[in-house]
Amino acid sequence: MTRTTFLLLAALCSPGVFAATVEAFEADPLTLLDAHGKSQGTLALKDAPKPPLPVLESNPNLELVQVELGGRKVWLDTMDLRLNEGKIVTTPCERLSNSQKADTRNASTIGFGSGCNKP
Repeated sequence: MTRTTFLLLAALCSPGVFAATVEAFEADPLTLLDAHGKSQGTLALKDAPKPPLPVLESNPNLELVQVELGGRKVWLDTMDLRLNEGKIVTTPCERLSNSQKADTRNASTIGFGSGCNKP
């Protein structure tokens, strides 16, 4: 029992358990990129492996992820993919301005979110 519990805890704490995966391709053809975002060619969707694909590495500054396609490690633009993890944007909500009464052009309502302590 102790061994099983230890193995389960070790598996849950490993980084691979919660690793990002590519769930779908949103572009056809896919643009293959290098680590700096330069185009290295294209790949037709019919020739791409079927998702899900594990993300090997990510570059949040360039919004790229590295995956293995046909035994070759390539970088893809996150705009061409649907990932199982969404992008988290940290915004200091305390510094955001509230809508004013004179703001009549936008008919939508925007909330600050549950994590914001702003009234």
